[in-house]
Amino acid sequence: MAQSPLFYDAVPYRIVNDGDALARSIIERHYSRIWRGKPGAPRFIGPGRKLVLVGVNGGWVFLWRESKFRRDGQTGAECTAFRNESAILSSEIIGWAEEAWDKTYGTARKYTYVNPRLIRSTNPGFCFIKAGWKRVPKATFRKLILLVKDDCISLGGAFKVIVMPSNNTCWLVHYWAGLYGNLAHLLGPARVEKPYPHLPYALDNGAFGAWANNRPWDREAFITHVERYAFLQLRPQWVVVPDVVADRELTLARWAHWAPILANDYHLPLAIAVQDGMTPEDVETLAPKADIVFVGGSTEWKWSTYKDWARKFPRVHVGRVNTESQLERCAEAGVESCDGTGWFREISRVVFHSRLKNAGQLGLPLEVPA
Repeated sequence: MAQSPLFYDAVPYRIVNDGDALARSIIERHYSRIWRGKPGAPRFIGPGRKLVLVGVNGGWVFLWRESKFRRDGQTGAECTAFRNESAILSSEIIGWAEEAWDKTYGTARKYTYVNPRLIRSTNPGFCFIKAGWKRVPKATFRKLILLVKDDCISLGGAFKVIVMPSNNTCWLVHYWAGLYGNLAHLLGPARVEKPYPHLPYALDNGAFGAWANNRPWDREAFITHVERYAFLQLRPQWVVVPDVVADRELTLARWAHWAPILANDYHLPLAIAVQDGMTPEDVETLAPKADIVFVGGSTEWKWSTYKDWARKFPRVHVGRVNTESQLERCAEAGVESCDGTGWFREISRVVFHSRLKNAGQLGLPLEVPA
């Protein structure tokens, strides 16, 4: 990497060597150097991709590193140390540091650890939280607090339509996902499945299955389902907030109860399962806001309104899509994703494979985003 001072749109920092004298003079006063007994060491970042940022006039230093092999299982760019002795807001510096990493290496998940025992603050990691990072509850490593900023590409990135074969985890799903892309999982509470890096996934709430089988919705099973996946390294793309099939009023009532819990306690993107009688105004006035519109409801209502939802909102998922013609309709409407249980039955499997193989017919890229 070039070691000359580097500026992005006049942002006041320089990118310097690992071992830069000015950076070392500041980082020597960081608690992690003293705690680890490493003052005076010529370099302050270990192996891997790295980035050392120093304020133009000194005053602060920010260290990034991305390493392949870690005991804690974390992935992405780690802030290994950050010390600010200037008058600049730490949260502002963190934003500059994120920009520098993204422009140097590309967008990545970012994380850091804070040792609450070795800092004076009563709110450890507050400057990162002000910069938009999230403290991950129940996620500790050596009694350190984990904070995460995840700007990675979601399901809404490059694809035209993504198909989620609901709860189907046969080997063919994985094979086709690797070969063609455009596949993901919609995981329901009834089964425990392991998430995979090559197969993005979202969480269903089990309400439709309970309704279809004339049994009460299992609240405890849903909570267990969310807690099982919410804090994994491979996190869900979104969760369907509990709803009541074909019932507008009860669905809005469940949103008012469950959405704040899922957003604030589990930090999950939220999908609203719109039901018979719901309007775009219902969705626009939700608190907290929905990240994606999941078109549910009765079959007749769903297919009579899905185009309206796709025109109004940028991210739309359609439930229970099981035929080639229905998939065509979703693609033409600009739907982001759909789910169905029938894609790996005999006839549908042949048709589906043909669609994946010749993805260009629906405007689907064959590449899977990195």
